[in-house]
Amino acid sequence: MSFYKVIDKEGNYICDSLPLDVSSLFEGLSDTSKKVRVGGVEWRLGAYVRDGVVLHVATSELDLIKSTRLFARQIEFLFGCMGELKRIHQLVSNEAKTQANRMIHNLVTLNAHNLQEVYSIIPQEVMEDKKRGGWIKRVTECVESDCYDASLSLVRIAKNSLKMKVEISVYDSLSNGNAAPVMKRHSVHRVLMNVFYVFFPDFTDKEVLVNVAESTEFIDCDYETFQVALYHIVENAVKYIKHKTVLDVGISRGDDGKIQIVFSMNSLQIRQDEIDRIFDEGYSGHYSKKIMKSGSGIGLARVKELLSYNNAVLQVFPDFSTAKPFSTIQDVLYQDNVFKVVFH
Repeated sequence: MSFYKVIDKEGNYICDSLPLDVSSLFEGLSDTSKKVRVGGVEWRLGAYVRDGVVLHVATSELDLIKSTRLFARQIEFLFGCMGELKRIHQLVSNEAKTQANRMIHNLVTLNAHNLQEVYSIIPQEVMEDKKRGGWIKRVTECVESDCYDASLSLVRIAKNSLKMKVEISVYDSLSNGNAAPVMKRHSVHRVLMNVFYVFFPDFTDKEVLVNVAESTEFIDCDYETFQVALYHIVENAVKYIKHKTVLDVGISRGDDGKIQIVFSMNSLQIRQDEIDRIFDEGYSGHYSKKIMKSGSGIGLARVKELLSYNNAVLQVFPDFSTAKPFSTIQDVLYQDNVFKVVFH
């Protein structure tokens, strides 16, 4: 068995798998190798520096311990692969940062929403005033003064907390390399409604009527990743659907027998050149930026990724013939758009 420590010329650790009881034995060793015995195990250690790159190797493989020439060839091979090792390390590092940024973006946003919901019922100055006595009474009075809005805020906080839980779970699976989905049989209608229930206050605020068709269809899916994908789809619907319109959600089988979930709405226009780009991470639509409702362009990119774990895709069908300007903002267009989740 062989272990390595590689440090590039900028001082970045490319890898370090050396056992602790062996790592300390490299002190004073440079551009050479030596044999040592640690805990009854014989090792050959090698420490080398080439063009600022530091390479430490510890091996207990018998052939490499016996043959200095064979060990030297191994070292030359490793230095020859250094460019590829750095490239792979950079790819892995970038992917890890991307996954972390996704989660941080979503958690920060959701936490801000939760605080906003709390402060909409209980003013911040009340929350910060913790004098003995009247603090709890003032909070109670704030809640009792508008029980309806307080109830809506609790529903929204529950929605955001649920999203936080699932986001962390999905991130944990992806970051640990355990992205294999747990496929189980689920009612399509039930999974949909579990997402929609927590969004109904938001649709009510926009005076949007939501019609979710009844269905007895079942699908095999990984519940958590599919729920997050649906969450992003419904969240986008809430954000971009036109006020005082209808969101129709149908569940059916296509002519090819594939189950599909169809979201039909009149929402912000998706331009012809944006149909594919809206799935690119970091991209925000032209009109979403115009009305200052663009996020970080993570939502639909995440939907595409998570649906792939469930053998499904999201298809977008804009009807440009229905495009009309919003009544109060003439240079912003709304049109009929269909978003279709299709299972393979």
